[in-house]
Amino acid sequence: MKHLRFYAALFVLLGVVTFGAQQQTPQQPPPQQPPPTADPYANNANAGTLQFPLAAPAGRDSNAKNVAPAGAVNQGVFNAANW
Repeated sequence: MKHLRFYAALFVLLGVVTFGAQQQTPQQPPPQQPPPTADPYANNANAGTLQFPLAAPAGRDSNAKNVAPAGAVNQGVFNAANW
């Protein structure tokens, strides 16, 4: 009977210690992130300095309707009948 009381007290003590250890770690809220946006300059401190190397230069037609990009799988003019 003495062993039963000893082990019961030991398990209660272990439970109290475990519960207390779980309470000591504070839950931190996740960091706040800005809402998603399609604007590439939304979170840029230096607005207007981003480079878009694949875009056609301003004011110039890229002729993408008639000429495929270099290395593209489909070459030539777009034809809906052969799609």
